[in-house]
Amino acid sequence: MCCSVLAVQAMWEVPATAYICNVLGEAFGGNKATSPKAIPPFLTHQLEASLAQDGVADAFITDLHIRLLRGLHGRNSEVK
Repeated sequence: MCCSVLAVQAMWEVPATAYICNVLGEAFGGNKATSPKAIPPFLTHQLEASLAQDGVADAFITDLHIRLLRGLHGRNSEVK
């Protein structure tokens, strides 16, 4: 294992990241929960378990990264 689940649970960044993703929720998807940009709600322990996986990219983390990137894509003009 890369990190034990206990080591991941000790990181304050994990629940903070889960909270931010859940707060953003549908904001990236334009209030459509089924949008490919929307971040579906998830529990902190799901994120912890995915981060503790060894070697292989976990589908949960991969999907979360893709949805975050899709949600941010095209927002550069709004940030200026």
